Formats: sequence, C-alpha cells, structure tokens
Amino acid sequence: MTVVIQDNESMFDWYHDDYEISYEKLIESFEGDIDKDIRLFDIRLQMALSTNIIFNSGFRYAKTDTSKEVSRLTLRLLNVWFSYESLLNACNNSSLLINKSKTTSLSEDILEELLGEYQFEIMTESFWKHHSDKVHSSSKYREDSQRYIDYLKDGATSKSQKRALHNIFNIFTNNEDMTINDVLSLVYAVRNQYVHSGESPKSGVKYFTTKIEVLKNAHDFLVLLCLRLATLVIDKRLASVE
Repeated sequence: MTVVIQDNESMFDWYHDDYEISYEKLIESFEGDIDKDIRLFDIRLQMALSTNIIFNSGFRYAKTDTSKEVSRLTLRLLNVWFSYESLLNACNNSSLLINKSKTTSLSEDILEELLGEYQFEIMTESFWKHHSDKVHSSSKYREDSQRYIDYLKDGATSKSQKRALHNIFNIFTNNEDMTINDVLSLVYAVRNQYVHSGESPKSGVKYFTTKIEVLKNAHDFLVLLCLRLATLVIDKRLASVE
C-alpha cells in the first residue's frame, strides 16, 4: 500500500508515473550511470513504499488495532522522511536550496514551481480538506489535535521548531491552509519526538483517532511531495545536458 488515504491513490498513480518517466529518461541520457544522489534517493523511496509492517499480537502493546495502526503509520512516515532527507541532498547538489534547514530550505522559486508547473497545489488542498473533514469538524478531535501540537512543541529542541509548531497550532485552531513548509515542520517534529524523546502510540493525545488521522495525512503528503520534487530535480538535470 503506497498511500493510506484512498482519495490520494489516483494522485499517487499520476505523480509516480511522471516520476518513473523522468527517471527512465535520466537512465537513458546517462547510459545507466546516473548520479549517486538520485540513485540513493530512489532506493530509499522504493524501499519505503514497498515496506509492509506487521505486528505479532502475542507481545504486549501489540494487541489492539488502534495501537498497532499508530505504530505502523509512525514507522512508515519515518521511512518516507528519511527518503526525503536523501532527496534534500540531491536538491543541494543541484543548487536548489537556500539554507541547511530540513523544513524551510527550498527556495521560493522551487516552491512556486512545485505548486504551479508541477501541480502540487492539488495536494496541499487535499491535505487540508482531509484534515478539516476528519479532525477540525469535531470539537473533541480539534482540541485533541491542538493537544498533540502542544506535546510536539514541548519536545522541540530549538527555538525555530517551537515557533513553527506554535504557528501550526494556530493553523489547526483557525482551520487555515498549511503550506509545504508547515507540513514539513509537522513531520519533522513527529520524527524528532519519536527519535529523541521517547514515544508511545497514545503519547500527546486523548484519542488514538486524532493521531491516526494526522499521521495518515502527513504520510501521504510527504510521499507525494517526494515524487513531485524528485521529478522536478531530475527534469532540471536533464535540461542541463540537453
């Protein structure tokens, strides 16, 4: 299962097909000897997309479906995040980054190109519609999502992370649109909390459903961003040798 929200399946097929076409063109142009950074990203993403996570219910904490679902989604999201980090290296090698941040390093020109020419704005709209339908429409889940962002903010290790999460808290509260950088900041906070601060499936929330919906939405967004951004990077490298 490549994406976890059914409404995103057609978008995945579209973005993935475009990525595969560009990747094959790159192989042909360089006679199979493609750049190491692109190949590494491709390996990381293909392995992340093909990973199937199952749990043995004979062990503690792996007996309930909700607990297993949160753990499964978290691990899948982290796999995709590490693929994204390898893609950032390829972006850097193509001089597409403006700083070393993992969440705000893409230039305004690249972000505009993603949203416009590469039609990623469709995904940003889909992300927020899903959040509004599943979380913001219910007062208990809306409050729980705010609780979750506060939890992530408490675990943040830098002032910039805390500022980004404070902004996301306000976005969740006011039901405003999230930018690409906002979603990246959210995913990075989930990653850091899991890696550095310790995490259980229900950490930071009152209801499993809240975290499940946030993780599902974030996972699909990041998968699709990786495909679209990688296609953009490959297309620019192809253009440079034409």
